Amino acid sequence: MVGTLVAGFVEPAAADPTDPAAALASLPATTDTASDADPADVAVDGFGDAEGYHVQVSHGGDGFSWHELAVLRPADMDVESWTGYQCLSGDGRFAAVTILPSSQANDATARDHGAFAYSVDLGSGEVHSIASGVGLKYYSPGCGTADSAVVTTMLGTDQASTVLSTADLTSGAVSRSITIAGQVTSSVPTATGLVGVMGSTLVSIGEGGAVTVVATVKGDAYDLRPAADGGINFLSTEPGADTATVHHEVGGAVTDLGTGPRTRVQLFAGRDGGAVLSGYVQIYEMAAAAAKLAAIPDGGLADGATAASLDGGLLIGPDANGDSGTPVQLDPSTKQVQPILRDTAPTTATPEAGCGGRRRGRNGH
Repeated sequence: MVGTLVAGFVEPAAADPTDPAAALASLPATTDTASDADPADVAVDGFGDAEGYHVQVSHGGDGFSWHELAVLRPADMDVESWTGYQCLSGDGRFAAVTILPSSQANDATARDHGAFAYSVDLGSGEVHSIASGVGLKYYSPGCGTADSAVVTTMLGTDQASTVLSTADLTSGAVSRSITIAGQVTSSVPTATGLVGVMGSTLVSIGEGGAVTVVATVKGDAYDLRPAADGGINFLSTEPGADTATVHHEVGGAVTDLGTGPRTRVQLFAGRDGGAVLSGYVQIYEMAAAAAKLAAIPDGGLADGATAASLDGGLLIGPDANGDSGTPVQLDPSTKQVQPILRDTAPTTATPEAGCGGRRRGRNGH
């Protein structure tokens, strides 16, 4: 479970953090952190085709087999394929999803404000439209510790302003939209309000778009994950560095939790304000445990993880050839790697109001 850090994840004495390959080779092969899958553990995945963007879910209780929940196709648009991003709510009840036609993925304007956002109930498969005309960014949507998420829209030349829209995932309703001058990335809802990144600075976003500096790090900050104590877990990389550092911020104080190769280390949101870290080299055990950080070895994934289950019992990554279009899943406790089997059982689609998402129940029913 997230929040349990097992002895043995301390940096191996011989590992050189400046040598990513040697450091990764020295990591422990297994961990008790993700031993037997927790039945409540949950993961989401998505892929696009001509039918729409397919949202799938898996649970530890059924061996992390995959079941299709919804096919999203805004207003029944007829395109060849779709691409998107999704995140899990901190209570494991919902996924927030942003999607865009694959043909527009290289169009800067479409990526800034041409995508569609939805919430999907992971229990029922019910779909709610959040908004259209939002950004397709790796950090958007950004999920909170409960049932809220933020979607980001970039406006103007060179992303001159940012619109942050906070949605209630139980209904898809947008509770507020705030416009900020300048580019704000990696925004997430926290117990104290919205927090995002402007360059190397963590900032809080107040009503009316007022920006307050929370903390500053050396280099670029990214992958913000809201923490249970109201703070933020996040990554940063200094210019030209090969190493990324994972931090915890609360009350403006920043604590280092560990490091890993910049091209491999990944930080994912965990349950109820925890976090899941993969691709690491060093872990500062006491600080990581206090921040509810679960360190999960990713050995067996050729290019590291691109997603994790909420409690860290499953990692997802590209296949052995580095193809993200044919992802695989890793059970860190057994080191077993297997393809993600797509459940695309035929269904009768029900149009959704607004952006036109479509719903299908678990197992295609």
